[in-house]
Amino acid sequence: MDLVPLLFIIIPIFGLLLAYISRRYAALSILSSLANLLLAVYLYRILSRVETIRTTFSFSVFPLGINFKIDMLSYIFVTLVSLVWLLITIYTKSYIKPGEKIPRYHTFLMLTFAGLMGVFVSGDFLSLFFFFELMTITSYILVVHRESEEARSGGSYYLFMGISGGLLILWGIVLLYKITGSVLIEPLGDQSSYLGYLIPVLLILGFGVKAGMFPVHIWLPKAHPVAPSPASALLSGIIIKAGAYGILRVLTLYWSVIVHDILQNLGIILIWIGSITMMLGVVYALFQKNIKKMLAYHSISQMGYILTGFGIAGYLHLEGVIGFTGGIYHIINHALFKSNLFLIAGIICLVTGKVNLKYIGGLGKRYPLLFIAFLISALGISGIPGFNGYVSKTLIHHGLLEAYHFQMNNWLLLAEKIFVITSMGTFISFLKMGYYAFVRKLPDHLLSENNISELKPAIPPLMKFVILTFSVLIVLLGVFPGLLINNIFKPLYLNFGFNQELIAELSIWNQGNLLNTLVYLTIGGLFFLIAIRYSWFDYQIPVWFFPDKDLQDLKEVIAVRYYKASGKFGLFKSRLILLPGFINNVLIKFDSFTIKNIQFTKMIV
Repeated sequence: MDLVPLLFIIIPIFGLLLAYISRRYAALSILSSLANLLLAVYLYRILSRVETIRTTFSFSVFPLGINFKIDMLSYIFVTLVSLVWLLITIYTKSYIKPGEKIPRYHTFLMLTFAGLMGVFVSGDFLSLFFFFELMTITSYILVVHRESEEARSGGSYYLFMGISGGLLILWGIVLLYKITGSVLIEPLGDQSSYLGYLIPVLLILGFGVKAGMFPVHIWLPKAHPVAPSPASALLSGIIIKAGAYGILRVLTLYWSVIVHDILQNLGIILIWIGSITMMLGVVYALFQKNIKKMLAYHSISQMGYILTGFGIAGYLHLEGVIGFTGGIYHIINHALFKSNLFLIAGIICLVTGKVNLKYIGGLGKRYPLLFIAFLISALGISGIPGFNGYVSKTLIHHGLLEAYHFQMNNWLLLAEKIFVITSMGTFISFLKMGYYAFVRKLPDHLLSENNISELKPAIPPLMKFVILTFSVLIVLLGVFPGLLINNIFKPLYLNFGFNQELIAELSIWNQGNLLNTLVYLTIGGLFFLIAIRYSWFDYQIPVWFFPDKDLQDLKEVIAVRYYKASGKFGLFKSRLILLPGFINNVLIKFDSFTIKNIQFTKMIV
């Protein structure tokens, strides 16, 4: 049993070696994911009897050793990732064509899978950091797989931000070791010095980069749209969860009565970061016409819900079981409906050759099965009763109200209002996508201008199987929330010492919850109808408003601002005259940033 955590890492590596020998990369990639999923299913019975499985490997050149452990929290992530990875890998077999460098794609797919498994089974932060960086570098190749100019640019943002986040994590680990003499993922003792706050800030910022957390979220809308759709599904549905997992493990460091003040302060900060993240993400998404960019912004928004749930758990500590459950439940839900939405977007691109909603329409009549899968996923992410998102969003909403009543903090009441408005915005956004892509008939002039054929390309059977499987899981977890709460979360509550009476007394399906949902859905639906009637979705938001703006656009904005300023402030014109050239040079240098000109030796030092 001591070797079980290591097996989750070894299986993908072993699968890669077999693939190299047999040249059956796609088949071995699928089998590796399946083997990890079967191992996770087998492990459930063992973890129900044994609280934690631990093992340590010591080396003379590595005195701290490499620690592995699996508890019920890491088990949830390992099982979820193995299941979603398996389904997306099956989809990939039909998506990546023989001429698209299949060996390279699946090689780095399996290496990323191994790195991700290592993140979840690490027993100390140094080991977690190693696998976190491995996952970042190998997944970069998936982002730039198309090798287009846009892919290289998006990949550069992804790599730059990922390595920067890793450095923040490393600094946090160094400080953690300095003041505690340990890097184990275990509750700390008294840390009343200023370093008691600096350590979690560094670690949360570092992990927050991968999680798409405000304000370090700017890589996400750049990288997601340029990656192949299966890779986008993995980035959004699974890989950003590594950041959420890291943040949750940072909170567990302070899961002690001795340092409860630090935990409570971290909790209130996370609630507000989560609220801003969810709100900004949905505002950006509402005015996007590129399907994959829209979904990328919704990944940011949905991560805001998860961070808010974690913040509630930290703020209320042992009484924060509702927020904690909502955050973990939403991680599972988001992995399902967002993965499915990206895979559906991939199919839309496959059959139309377009990603812009302006040039897509009438797909509901031509592809009813695809429309049904989209509807289920959209209803899930919008929090409609009967679908999985409703359960987790209701739990997080109740957690916010519990936090407000704890100390009657009006700022938390404001966070609750932001939560409701964001949920309404999510519903409107997916009404827009469903209307443009599936319901409306594409005008004849757009059909002719863009050479869109009335022919109906077939959707490969494996792709149909995967999107329908995700759809079934979305409905299953929405109708039967007790499947997770009773069988997975209850053992987890014991590890954290939560007050389980609060969750036992809560009714997801009570009249108040359903009425609140009906109100925001009705308002959202009316807003959508007005927006369509008056073409509000066609409004062009200024380019500077978006974090994914191209550098060329940014140069033009700066040039316009400069000439306006030089006209208004003639006295300072002589000093301003050098500004555009300086900015242009800086931006050109940053725009040419690629993996080839990174000096890794200097970065490591």
